[in-house]
Amino acid sequence: VLLSFAVAAVAAPVCSKKVNSFDFVVDYSGSMMMKNDKMKQDKIEVAKIALKRVNAAIPALDFKGGLHTIAPNGTVIEQGPMDSGINTLRSGFATFGRMTNMGDGLQTYEPFLSSMERSAALILVTDGDNNRGMDLVEVARQVYATQRNMVIHVISLADTPQGEATVKAIAGMNPASVLVRAEDLATSDAEVERFVLAVFCQEETVIVLRGV
Repeated sequence: VLLSFAVAAVAAPVCSKKVNSFDFVVDYSGSMMMKNDKMKQDKIEVAKIALKRVNAAIPALDFKGGLHTIAPNGTVIEQGPMDSGINTLRSGFATFGRMTNMGDGLQTYEPFLSSMERSAALILVTDGDNNRGMDLVEVARQVYATQRNMVIHVISLADTPQGEATVKAIAGMNPASVLVRAEDLATSDAEVERFVLAVFCQEETVIVLRGV
C-alpha cells in the first residue's frame, strides 16, 4: 500500500497505526520551482527527496495513501494501494503565470478529504507562499471545521517571512500537528523517524532495530 522506491532511509518502525489513511498534498505552484538555498535544487526536487524517504519509512500496515498536487490541482494517486507517483512530479516549469493560489487549491481539494477513511492525516508539502485568491490559513481552518478526525501536518520549504508565518499558523491549529523542514527529512534519518512515528504510529513504546 506504499510508494516503493530504492532510497536509503531509516527502517520502518514496528507499531500500531495511528491513522487509517493519509494523503500527501504537494504545492505545485511557481514558487516551488525556485531554488532551495540549502540544497541548491528546485524546492520541488527537495520535496521529492523528503517524500521518498518518509514513504520508505512508513510502517508496513494497511494504510490507504494518496498523492495530490494543488496550485494547480491534480490527482497523481487516488487513495488505495499505490507503488509509484512521487517521481512523476516535475520541476523546471516557468514560474511566470504559474500563480500561487494555494488557498483556492486546498479548498477545491476539500471534497476529496471527505472521502478519506478516518482517522486521517493530510501531509501538506509547501513553501507557504500564497499570492492570489483565498488565504491558505483561513482555508486550513475551514478544513478543521468540516473534517473530523483529520490532522494537517506540514513539510515546510518556506523561505520568506510570509511563508514561515503561514506554515507555523497551520501547524499551530492542532496540538497533534507536526511541522518539519523538508531539508531535514531529506538529510536526517532521525528527523524521518521522528516524523513517521508522530504521524503514523500510536503513542506507545516502540523499539527500532537498526542494522538488522
